[in-house]
Amino acid sequence: MKFIIFILISISLFECRKKPSKNSGKRPSAIEPELYCNSCQAVLKEIFKKIRDSRKESDIAYAIDGICRQNNFAVYEFPPPDMVKGCQAFMGTWEETVEKALLNRGNNEEMEHELCNVQTKACLGVDMENISQYDNIVTVNNKKVPLNKGGLKIDSEDL
Repeated sequence: MKFIIFILISISLFECRKKPSKNSGKRPSAIEPELYCNSCQAVLKEIFKKIRDSRKESDIAYAIDGICRQNNFAVYEFPPPDMVKGCQAFMGTWEETVEKALLNRGNNEEMEHELCNVQTKACLGVDMENISQYDNIVTVNNKKVPLNKGGLKIDSEDL
């Protein structure tokens, strides 16, 4: 009986080793490349705001915790709900890499380029000039609503 258990455990360990690593370097196909790239950049900018020059593991862990909350993404190229999805996709794959890079970083701008372009390839080949996602349109109650200079242009039927 012990021998059978040993064989099963050995097979399980062998199969775990065969699986490709989580950090395969590929962008998720469900997330637009521009959104994924902007999510990488935004995640790092928001973390930098929280940790400033700190390299303490506790400060970095605290900043990473909850980074994908919608309130962190009010000023980026995509609407906050989309940024949350991009953030979750990015951090779901690269959180450990981001944390290690933050602990060992030189300066923040170089780290953003290194992480988003070289290590994760989140921005590799992405032309951020082609963003058409957020053309002053937001979704309210599942309807596309244009923004005007003062904010939302909402008809009474949209409420």
